[in-house]
Amino acid sequence: MTLPDHAFQTVVWPRVTPALPHHPDVRIEFRLDSGFCNIVEEGFDAGARLGGSVEKDMIALRIGPDWRMIAVAAPAYLASRERPVHPRDLLDQDCINMRHQIRGRDPSFGAPAAHRLRDPAVLRG
Repeated sequence: MTLPDHAFQTVVWPRVTPALPHHPDVRIEFRLDSGFCNIVEEGFDAGARLGGSVEKDMIALRIGPDWRMIAVAAPAYLASRERPVHPRDLLDQDCINMRHQIRGRDPSFGAPAAHRLRDPAVLRG
C-alpha cells in the first residue's frame, strides 16, 4: 500500500495494529510517499491520497474525515505586508510551496506549485 506519512500514522496504522496479532499470516508492506503514482503499474494493491481525484479505472473510498487546509504566516511577516484575504492575494506574497512528485502524467500537470497558483482557475472563489 502506498500512502502519505500522515495518513499512515493517523488513519491506517491505528486500525491495522490491533488486527495483526489475529492474522499472523497476513503481510502488509507500506510505502510512505506523498507523491501521486499509478497504483496498478507500480505493483500496489491499494493507495491512499488526499482528495477524491483518482485514475478513471480506480475506485475511491473515504477512509477518514475531511481535512481543512490553512495558510499561515509569522506575525512579523504580516506586519510588513498587506494581509491576504483571498487565495489570489497569495500571488503577491512570499510563499513556501510544496510540490508532489507525479509519475505517469502529462508533464504540464506537474508544473511547479507557483505556476499552478497563478492559474486563474485555481484562484476562483
